[in-house]
Amino acid sequence: KDIITFDPQEELYHYGQEAMNERFLKLVAREKPDFVFLWLIYDEFFLDTLKKIREVSPTTRTINFFGDDDVLFFNYSRYYALFCDYGLIFHGEYLPRYRAEGLRHVFQTHVANTEHFKPLKLPKKYDVTFIGTPKRDRYNCIRYLLDNAIAVSVFGAGWEAYPELRSIYGGKPDDKAYVRIINQSKINLSFTKNYEGKPSYKGRVAEISACGSFALSEYYSGYLKMFKNNREIVMFDDNADLLKKVRYYLAHDDERENIAQ
Repeated sequence: KDIITFDPQEELYHYGQEAMNERFLKLVAREKPDFVFLWLIYDEFFLDTLKKIREVSPTTRTINFFGDDDVLFFNYSRYYALFCDYGLIFHGEYLPRYRAEGLRHVFQTHVANTEHFKPLKLPKKYDVTFIGTPKRDRYNCIRYLLDNAIAVSVFGAGWEAYPELRSIYGGKPDDKAYVRIINQSKINLSFTKNYEGKPSYKGRVAEISACGSFALSEYYSGYLKMFKNNREIVMFDDNADLLKKVRYYLAHDDERENIAQ
């Protein structure tokens, strides 16, 4: 069906928060969508704006994706969920907490769109890639691999702030390029630490797996509920373990591809 996009971050940058909220409500009032799908991560939308969605379009239902409950549940998610018709969460261990708050319209999802994330049978042009934004621990891992003669490529917004990585930075890929890069990579890195430095679920492992590609992920015990360790996913503990496993799986193509499949 028809999808209409509204980028709060872009609108906020150009018009300010109050005008962004007004423009959003005008769009909803004009289009009368069946659903508004949100991914709220801070107070970009006023709570009053979420209340007014039903006023300007009575049949519209709101769905919000809460992706960072391990950081935001206690001071954010459990409140904003009150203003949405449905909530989707990654962190299943927080579902009982929502229920304890009386929020029974929240559901867990581990999802990758397999019509989009799929094997493309492209040649492997990258040894090791990471797609995502930079954090200090991620930068340190990438730098460690480079210092140990591993060919790494990074993609995503924010890496341009590191001029010493200019030669390995491939820019911010669009949706199609994102899938191509996953397919073209022998090893796709996934880091798990959230903004508090704690291991957390990342949807990237599902996207890599849906492409039939190899994921090398920072350790997170929650993945053991989804994958068979070392048979469907390989995880590393620290930089030394990361380097050891990168070298091993670059040298063992058949084993790596069997795990990917």
